Amino acid sequence: MTQLIGFLLLLMAFASMMLLGLPSGSRVNLVLNLIGACLLAVDALANWRWAFFALECVWALVALYAIIRSYLKSDSFTTKNCSSATRQGQGICIQPIEAELTVCKVADYTEIDLNSPFVFTGRTDQEASLVCPTEIVPSRTLERSDG
Repeated sequence: MTQLIGFLLLLMAFASMMLLGLPSGSRVNLVLNLIGACLLAVDALANWRWAFFALECVWALVALYAIIRSYLKSDSFTTKNCSSATRQGQGICIQPIEAELTVCKVADYTEIDLNSPFVFTGRTDQEASLVCPTEIVPSRTLERSDG
């Protein structure tokens, strides 16, 4: 019975990746792999199948390592150390801001200090757009949407 349950858990992890698109590094997938490999390792030990036991132990250790790493990685991206994590190239950190923003269509960007905080510009072949704090919206906007 242990062997069957371990097999089904590993099969569920594999099927969730192949059929449902669950990432291989997702915690659900890693836990299924860890438990399934541990159950199969216990079964292999009970039946004196050393090669299979070694394989399942390595499988379980890799899954356990990945689980621990995923928890450590998620703890490193708290809002307290977000900017240092981003500076070190560890990923993107998104934090909420407390600014009232406006989206504008503008003729040009000359009235705005592009180095101001929370200023974003975009240009297509048809228009120039600006997102900025509402209090610094240029006076010559073609269209605007506050809030």
